[in-house]
Amino acid sequence: KDLIDMDVVAFYEPGIEVLPIVLQSHVGVLMTNPTIEEGCSNSIMEYMACGLPVICGNSGGNRELVIDGETGYIIPSGDVQALVDKLQYFIDHPEQVAVMGRQGRNRILQEFSIERMVEGFIRVYKECLGLCKYPVQLAS
Repeated sequence: KDLIDMDVVAFYEPGIEVLPIVLQSHVGVLMTNPTIEEGCSNSIMEYMACGLPVICGNSGGNRELVIDGETGYIIPSGDVQALVDKLQYFIDHPEQVAVMGRQGRNRILQEFSIERMVEGFIRVYKECLGLCKYPVQLAS
């Protein structure tokens, strides 16, 4: 409540266009319920595409997106103190916010572009149909 009263944290109404709000942010944070295993988070990819470093829990596809210490930080899911520590680190080191944000954006543009993803789907389909020379390596 103190952070809301100081205008540090805001909770917006559901359904609004979030991109303008994300672009005003310094860091993207996604801490989900540690008992839920989700795939690659669109929210994290959007944060990174907007040039934000990410702090996220160590669950689901987060480890596939965020390179710990390079594009943000992966912390133990549910560890409130670790979240506080990383947020404080970014407050104390604004230069790291910029560096990690750029590295995250570059990672999204290089590794998760639509072209790259379509290319991967086509490879998988060809492998399933027996049309590929080399088997597709799927991540576990």
